[in-house]
Amino acid sequence: MTKFPLIYRLSIIIGLSLFCVAAGTKIGLRTAKANLSNYTYPFTSILGIDLGNKDYSDASQIIDKKIDEFLLTPIKIYYGDKKIDVLPEQIGIISPRQDILGELKTIKKNTDDLEFINNYFSDHNLKITGQIDKNQFVAKVKELFPEAFIAANNAYYVKENKQINVITEKAGQTVEFAILEEELKKSIESLNPLETKLIIKVITPNIFAADLEPHKEAVLTVLNKSITLKQGLKKINLKFINRPEWFTVEDNKLVLSATPFIKWFNEELRGTFENEKNDVKIGMDDQGIVTFDGFGKRGIKVQDQDLVKDISKILLTEETIVEVPVIYQNPNVAVSKNLKEKGINELLAVGYSDFRGSTTTRIFNIKVGLDKFNGVLIGPDEIFSFVDILGPVNGNTGYKKELVIKKDETKMDYGGGLCQVSSTAFRAALWAGFPIVERSPHTYAVSYYARPGGQGLDATIYPGSKDLKFKNDTPGHILLQTYTEGTFAFYNVYGTSDNRKVEINNYKDWGWVSALPTITQNTTTLEPGKQKVVEQPSKGFKASWDRTITKNGESNTETILSVYKPWAKKILIGVDPEEAEAAAAAAENNESN
Repeated sequence: MTKFPLIYRLSIIIGLSLFCVAAGTKIGLRTAKANLSNYTYPFTSILGIDLGNKDYSDASQIIDKKIDEFLLTPIKIYYGDKKIDVLPEQIGIISPRQDILGELKTIKKNTDDLEFINNYFSDHNLKITGQIDKNQFVAKVKELFPEAFIAANNAYYVKENKQINVITEKAGQTVEFAILEEELKKSIESLNPLETKLIIKVITPNIFAADLEPHKEAVLTVLNKSITLKQGLKKINLKFINRPEWFTVEDNKLVLSATPFIKWFNEELRGTFENEKNDVKIGMDDQGIVTFDGFGKRGIKVQDQDLVKDISKILLTEETIVEVPVIYQNPNVAVSKNLKEKGINELLAVGYSDFRGSTTTRIFNIKVGLDKFNGVLIGPDEIFSFVDILGPVNGNTGYKKELVIKKDETKMDYGGGLCQVSSTAFRAALWAGFPIVERSPHTYAVSYYARPGGQGLDATIYPGSKDLKFKNDTPGHILLQTYTEGTFAFYNVYGTSDNRKVEINNYKDWGWVSALPTITQNTTTLEPGKQKVVEQPSKGFKASWDRTITKNGESNTETILSVYKPWAKKILIGVDPEEAEAAAAAAENNESN
């Protein structure tokens, strides 16, 4: 392309400018602009190819042809004796077509006169910027040359014949992606096909056998230790006995190795300690009937690295309990205006219990009972009475017969399983920080009420005899939402927060007494000779928890005490009705004699 010397172009620009000023007209420039509206400036080029004074469509075709040649020419990559051809777009190269054509169009002609004249005689060398989809680029190289990638292996502990040994580290290798990426970008910018060899870099292990050797005895000590992971009322016992690979050394200290432990945690325990946030919409109609759309659930996320650090801190200490570090995410609670006016704004607390192992009839009664409390509003300073809200418990109110603890025996009666409902309500009241007005533990320890957390957080009820009562001491009304999910029963408490903080911890049990001797009892409700266990043996003991409520900068701690009697295993044995009647008559006759 022929170009005027710079000094010549400058003299023309100055001359034309002076001419336009002297002549007082811009007709010539307007004409020039109009004539060039669909054409490139004279001195326009790309990679030495002249695009000057060309119709835009012609210039675009020239660019398209050059780019097509580039994109259809394979890139040649070598590694060792291996050579692979791959098209540019397959390895992640992003076609520069749109950027170049866009730049061609952006050399504006609707400028003022002096700028137009300057642009007319200036060089416009279109530049190409190399762009690469890095994810596709890396993935394709790994796919084409898998043998170029060898993972580094850190040294690690193994247990062999009751001894701890160390497996030596191994170096790895990978491709120098930064160098290859730079070569590809230069190839794009010049539109010249690339031919290159992969450059390899060594990956050095992070942990060496020499670092681990001095701590083998410490590993043996830790493998004999078990710890308890705790979050709220959830507790999981964790043993290290067959996990030597979980440990490593940092700063000359034995620590938990994050990678293998978190992998195991993801597979085994994450679902126990985490859940996703679940939003809820709550409304109330003119008759005061409350409706829920969704179940308000806090999102819980475990802080993995903090958990690893917290476990590492106690490995060689006497401590055995680790509080799982989590972040809570409160659900969005959308509430109708009439409920907002009563102070229903947010989720205050959640009570839950696990009825896993219950009979079908017991589960049925639990769900019927929970439904009685769904949508219940409790005013400020009002006393909640479980029995009052529950109402009559019989066949006419929807319940079935199931085992219940009544006085000093376990027998079939309507509503067996309702104590699961009251115990869950008790836990909700505890976590909400409400004053407990009335509560009674069960006569003996029942396994259903030990999950999660442990014994001592149950509340037995029996209409006319025992009740669960607590006081709403928040600024506004509170609202209950009840439901089941899997084998868990839930009470959600909504209201207005006063920023109180509640902690329930320091579980203790003591004063253990052996279970009473097994009791057998004849029955005509079973086939002769058949046996049925209706009560399981249970040791007697005392259990306690501490609840600390912090409000307005002041903390108060109370102890929740439960006393459980020792209990006997009871077995029913089926007998023939006639034989049973005869035996009863004989016994009565002996007594009369």
